[in-house]
Order: sequence, then C-alpha cells, then structure tokens
Amino acid sequence: MISIILLVLLAITLVYFYKREFEVRTIVSKAAERKSPRVGIVSDWHNTGVPFQSRFLSECLGMKHDVFIFAYNKIIKDKTDCGYKKLVFTQNIKPWKVIRWIKKEGLKAVFFPDRLEDPEVLDWCNKNGIATVMIINYETIKQEEFDIYKKYTILMCPVKCTYNLLYKYGFRNIRFIRWA
Repeated sequence: MISIILLVLLAITLVYFYKREFEVRTIVSKAAERKSPRVGIVSDWHNTGVPFQSRFLSECLGMKHDVFIFAYNKIIKDKTDCGYKKLVFTQNIKPWKVIRWIKKEGLKAVFFPDRLEDPEVLDWCNKNGIATVMIINYETIKQEEFDIYKKYTILMCPVKCTYNLLYKYGFRNIRFIRWA
C-alpha cells in the first residue's frame, strides 16, 4: 500500500515538474520571438565631428535595438565602417529617399544627430507614428528654425545650456541626456 502511495506521489511530482518546465520553456520561447525595436540614424558619415556622435549612438542603441544607418557623404565606405552591417550610403540626400528607407526598414524611431531634417520627412513621420529625435547642440540653434524644431518628437540636448535655452523659448519636447 505504501509503495502505491509513493508511486502516485512520484508520478504527481513528475507531472508537476514536467508541466512547470513546459511553462518555463513557453515563456522563454515567447520572449525570444519578440523582435528588437528598429531604429534609424540619418547622419553625415566621415571621420570627424557629428559622425562620431552617430557611431557612438549606434553602439549604444545597438545593445537593445536593431540599428539602421542612412549615411550621406561623397566618400565610400572605408575600413572603419566594418561592423555596421545595415549602412546605406547616398551622395545626395532627398526627402523621398529618406522616407523610402524608413518604410523599407520598418523603423519605429529615427535619430537625426545635429541635422535639421526636411519638414516633408518630419511631417510624414509624425503622420505615420514614427518618433523623430534631433540631437541638437547649442551652436546650431537658430530662432528662424524653431517651427521645424517643434515637428520633432524629441529634441535631445547633450549639454545643459542647450536644454535651458530651448526651455526658455517654450520648448517642452526637449530632453537633457548627458553624453559623458
């Protein structure tokens, strides 16, 4: 009689652990099926200045996102571009090219490091629910461009004086994110 009870308890225990293991496997496989958010960076691409911001941003975002880069410049890829698998080059940037690239890659957010994007692209992104982020520096702020700044989802300020100046002018779509 005791051996039958022990066998039943053993069977119940095995079924319980098998069921738990199946639940854990299901949870893990569902988490693995989730895709990383797809983000893009539209940037000048050479070996000085803003492209270093873009490369840094790509490395940071690449930890949790699929990062796509739309690069414009007159130079072709060089040895420093290895590792950037999703890099597209163009020599003349046109709004329709950027929009086509955003659609093709299925991006959810687009970063424009220190670049004032064409209002046509920003309007299209806003209409289609795609977040736009401009990384803006104090030296590049111009009052005559304030209407365009308002079209961005977020103006990312890497220095506090940029944030303070834009806040003083009534911007609330600003975020202070220190680089270093």
